[in-house]
Amino acid sequence: MGAAGGYFVNRSSWWAVAGNDTITRWEVPQKETQLTLPVSDEISIFTAATDAFTCANMNMNTAESLQRLEPIAHAALDRGLRVRGYVNVAIACPYPGPVDLKRVREVAKASADIGCYEVSLGDTVRQGTPTKVTEMIEEVKKGVPLEKLTAAAGLGGCLYSPGTTGNVATEDVLYALKDSHFNVAGSNNGTINIDDMVNIGRWISEKLG
Repeated sequence: MGAAGGYFVNRSSWWAVAGNDTITRWEVPQKETQLTLPVSDEISIFTAATDAFTCANMNMNTAESLQRLEPIAHAALDRGLRVRGYVNVAIACPYPGPVDLKRVREVAKASADIGCYEVSLGDTVRQGTPTKVTEMIEEVKKGVPLEKLTAAAGLGGCLYSPGTTGNVATEDVLYALKDSHFNVAGSNNGTINIDDMVNIGRWISEKLG
């Protein structure tokens, strides 16, 4: 599970982030939650809309992941931290294929119910089209308000999603919407400064090498 400033990882998955110097190990005992948190005011927790993807990514099914995430979220909230939730493969999964949109809604709602102030829905395998995304949004809205998913400079990707190398860069989306009738929520009275986003993308890309 990812966190701002580091990672919380299941002990059986430490190999996946070998060499990362910001790993925070965690265990969730039966009766008590114990966390060692990095210096941050927010953590992010991840699950997925299909059992197949969650099993590949976290060695457990989606319901089990939510059960384990709940005490972590509550412990973070008790310490004054905000919790952001992510639902992967919200459109299609590299294993079973197209995803049941009702399932996406259920998992998104479950994430919100355990305390996530924002639930981001990820098209992990890049198979989303305007029609598919619209259908997904309409279904998810029946259970939880949709918040946005952003990624600067096309960063991201997943070890367990073959063929995906990163997310769509926010600045590319902003450029595509430039001079259109769409209003992008964010700073500057409802718009996001594309120059600032480009500069952020360049800065973080340089930091990551």
